[in-house]
Parts: sequence; C-alpha cells; structure tokens
Amino acid sequence: MFNVIQKGKTALIVLGVLALLFSIGFAVGGVLLLIDAFTGEAFGVVQLIFGIILCILFIPFIIIGIYFVWIGAVMKATKGSVVEGNVGMGTMNATLCDYCGAQITNEKFCPNCGRSTDKSVSCPKCGFSNHSNNSHCANCGEILK
Repeated sequence: MFNVIQKGKTALIVLGVLALLFSIGFAVGGVLLLIDAFTGEAFGVVQLIFGIILCILFIPFIIIGIYFVWIGAVMKATKGSVVEGNVGMGTMNATLCDYCGAQITNEKFCPNCGRSTDKSVSCPKCGFSNHSNNSHCANCGEILK
C-alpha cells in the first residue's frame, strides 16, 4: 500500500484539487438553486430538493479535497519519506527501509527485515565512501557496482 501512495504524490494533489473544484461547483449550484426556489415566481420544490442535495455534497468533497492536497503536499515536501498513517504527525524525519518499507529512525539495521540501513558504497579502487545512488566514485571517478 505504501508504494502506491509514494508513487502517487502528484496524483493525490490533482485528485484533491479536482475534489475542491467539484465542491465549489456543488456549493455554488446548491445556493443558486435554493435562491431560485425561494425567489422564483412559484415555490420550486424540485429546486429546493436539488439545492439541499448539492449543498450536502459540498461537505464531503471539500474534506476529501483538503485531505488529498495536504497529504500529497507533505509527501512531496518530504520526498515520500513519511510513513502511512503518520503524515504530518511529527515523524517527518523518519526514513524508510529500501527493501521492505518499514520505518527506521536511527537504527543500523531494519527492525522489520534485518538488513543494513547503511546507504554508503565503498569505492573498489580508492576506498572512498560514496552514497548508494552514485554510479561513479566522487573521489576518483571509478565505476561503482
């Protein structure tokens, strides 16, 4: 589940914005129908019912929109390093295991799968400690495996 959320950060923001736009449309449409129901030549029961329905639909869409935009923005700001369920709850400095996705705070080994959390790779030529994302040694330029 975490990988789906981590890969869909932009999708969450887009869905949130769409939900917010729908909620604005529901609110405006509902209010216009309610105004028409009471100010029209004849009292419009249909306008009243649909106006109330649209005003009620406004509430969940605004909540969903705000929630999706908030989670997507936090996930983008932290580069996806937020554990599901703890978004914005003070664990933004937590990292995740590259193998199983478990939360890691300051451990040398993952508490879930037991693999090393050290992300450095030693250069076979000069022994320099490089980040695991490097394809070449930052010290001598040797290709890292």
